[in-house]
Amino acid sequence: MFASHDVYLKSVEIPGTTKKLPSYCFNQCKNLESIILNEGVETCEQNSFRNVNKLRTLKIPNTFNGYFDLAMENRATSSLRGNSRYDGMNIEQEKNETLCIFLKRDEKDFEFRIKRGACPIIRIENDQVIIYITDGPAIKMDCQTLKPGIYDINDGKLVALSNQNTKEDENNIQEIFKEAYKQIFEFDDFKKLPVKSKLKIKVIMYNLFLENYKITGKINNDFSAMEYMFNKAKKILIQEELNQSEVYQENFDKKR
Repeated sequence: MFASHDVYLKSVEIPGTTKKLPSYCFNQCKNLESIILNEGVETCEQNSFRNVNKLRTLKIPNTFNGYFDLAMENRATSSLRGNSRYDGMNIEQEKNETLCIFLKRDEKDFEFRIKRGACPIIRIENDQVIIYITDGPAIKMDCQTLKPGIYDINDGKLVALSNQNTKEDENNIQEIFKEAYKQIFEFDDFKKLPVKSKLKIKVIMYNLFLENYKITGKINNDFSAMEYMFNKAKKILIQEELNQSEVYQENFDKKR
């Protein structure tokens, strides 16, 4: 069943009777695109799926606890290995392909989309999931509080792409936000802002408020949460204004 260095293998489905996958069992399977682990598979050893550059689908069952190291083989062109041929893309093409990680925890289904070039290491311990990526912060998730749905992982951020929210949900959230937003009216930093900046702060804070709900399924509208979002919104606004100033200066210098 295991096939290290098999360049003709494109998909593999592991039955639940296999409790543990050994080290390097599918290492260097250069055309492997899909890995499906059925319920019953419990863990895998180190580097089980290392250098499977073309991996696009990984399905992880409820029963699995452990980690996947999905490092890529860093090569610039197609290469020979032994007597087998490798018919693949170059490394830059492979890095930009999307890897879809399907995860089952209890009755919840999650899909995490990430660039293959991020070379994720996925650690799973019951409901706790950590995804480490190349040149970025780790993404830590608690599946008990995370809403089921589809998420994009990019630049160290977890962004909800689809979940169970309805239009009615968002209307209710807007009303709750309006009431919670009134808490910042007494902040000294808020009072000092010009009207235009206050309007921008409100939009940024609502987007943060809504995104938090999409990810956690919970509405966090207490004073500390609103204060945190206000401070974060200020930083975002300052950065946006700085970027606009740099663009203006660059255009001005070109005209001189």
